[in-house]
This record gives sequence, structure tokens and C-alpha cells, in this order.
Amino acid sequence: MELIVQISGEIQKSNFSEYKNKMLAVIDDINTDLQTDEDFAAAEITVRHCKEAEKAIDAAREQAMENTADIAELFKSMTEVSNKLQETRLSLSKQIKSKKEEVKGKVVADGIKSLADKMAEIDAHPAALQGFIINNDDFTKAVKGKRTVDSMWKAVDKVVSQYLDGFGRYCSKVGENLSVLEPYIEQYSSLFVDQNNLLQMDAGAMVEIIHSRIAKFKADEEALRLKAEAKAKEEKEQEVETEKPIHNIDTLPPRQAPKTGREQVTPPDPAGTDDPFVMTVNLLCTTEKAKEIARTVHAALDQFGPAVVSVNLNRPSVAA
Repeated sequence: MELIVQISGEIQKSNFSEYKNKMLAVIDDINTDLQTDEDFAAAEITVRHCKEAEKAIDAAREQAMENTADIAELFKSMTEVSNKLQETRLSLSKQIKSKKEEVKGKVVADGIKSLADKMAEIDAHPAALQGFIINNDDFTKAVKGKRTVDSMWKAVDKVVSQYLDGFGRYCSKVGENLSVLEPYIEQYSSLFVDQNNLLQMDAGAMVEIIHSRIAKFKADEEALRLKAEAKAKEEKEQEVETEKPIHNIDTLPPRQAPKTGREQVTPPDPAGTDDPFVMTVNLLCTTEKAKEIARTVHAALDQFGPAVVSVNLNRPSVAA
């Protein structure tokens, strides 16, 4: 509707009352609940019309003021409508911006959920689901600069499609790695408790780790076997050693009569002939102490001459 105001000392011609009612009615009918592309498009057009109407009122007011100053009521009404148009325009512009961001956020969230739902429908190994990385920023970047809801959804659907293609390839890689790893798991299950992490690797790196772990496992087993054999051998040698006299001092040389320059005659045994006897002395002391006692006894028995045949010091065998 075109605004007409002509003034010459008094208001000669004006349809502003009708114009005012029409504008206020239009303002009241403006849709501020923006959801669809059509809503956003209509709102942007309304913003332009409001600005044009503001300019028309300002121009008419300036023209009227040039003709007469006695138009206070007309100017008051014009200012009222102009301010209302400006208020509506600014509010609607702000709402357009915030609603667009809200719609973008919803499209991004729905796109991410759509991808997750589609991936859940695929019979994938847990390692694939665990290792496949989704960057949510890819969805946010996809809708950046898009002005319509349709264009946002097209961009998001493209990202979903790209991720599904990548996930399919990733699942294939995990499956191939699993076929390589499974035989080793059957034989060396304790070495591959982290199989999900291994399945996510490149095949070459995974195989290298498999061989490295098995080689170390076998080397450790061989080391344990050799250690056990060495321990058994040492224990056996110790058992044999306990049955032997203590070196040097444990077995003393046979008794010999002291050399005095003349043959020493052994006194006749009052009971008749000489018979063998064994005298046992049990010691409970250290090895060095036992050797010291043996030397002392050995020296003390010199006075009995050939009657003392030998003095032996032995460590008795201890039962296991």
C-alpha cells in the first residue's frame, strides 16, 4: 500500500489512518515461528518491506514538514508506526539469525544420530566400532554458509555417506587382520588380550608385534627351563657333596707312630689281642669351628701312638 500525505497549512489530503491500520494489521500477521525454508524466506522478505515502509514514512514526514508545521498529530502517528516497524524489523532479524543457528544445530545433531544408527545396523567386529573415529566438526563445517534447510540436509547427508563408505573399508581391514591373528590367539591367547587394539593397526605393524611377542614368550620359556635345569643340577651336586668328607681337614691322614730313633713297642692288650673300636663325637657348630676341634683332637691323640688309627671329620647327610 502506498502512503500519501500532502499538507498545505493544514492537512489537505492524507490516508495515513487507513495506512496505519493496514500496517499494524500486517505487523500482527507476521510469522515469527520460523521452522522451514519457506518461513525463513518469507521473514527475510518481510524485513525488507518493513525497512521500505520505514523509509516511506520518513520521506512523507519530511515532505509534510516542508509544507507546514501544524501537523503534530500526524507526525506523532507516523513516528509510532515507524518505531513499530523498526522494532519488528530488528526483532525479526535477530530471530532469523538465532533460529537459523538453532536449525543448523538440530540438522547437525540429527545427522550425527543418523550415522550412528546406520553404523549400528552393520554387523561389525567390536574392534571396528571401537577404532573408527567420527569427527563431529565435519558435520558443523558442512552446514556452514548454507542458507536453506534443504541445502543443510544435503550437505549433512553427504558427510554421512562418506563416513559410511569409510567405515565399510575399515571393517574390511579389521576382518583381514582378524583372519591373520586368530590362529595365534588359539595357541597364545594370553599374549593377545589386547586383540581389539591390534586389529585396528596396519597389517604389517600388527604382524611385527605378533612375531615379537611370540619370540619373547619362547625366549622366556627357554630361560625358565634352563634355570630349572641348573637349579636341579645344583641341588643334586649339593646332595652328593654332603656325602663327601670336608676337603683337607675332614679326612685326616692315618695315625703313624712318632719317629724317636727307635721302634716304639705297643704295650700288650691286657685282654689279649687288639680289637677295632670307634669313638663318636657329635658336634653342633660352624664348619670352621668343627675343623678347629678336629685339629685339636688330632694333636691330642698323638700320645696314644698307633692305637689311634685315624680321625675323620664328616658332615652328616640331612634328609629332605
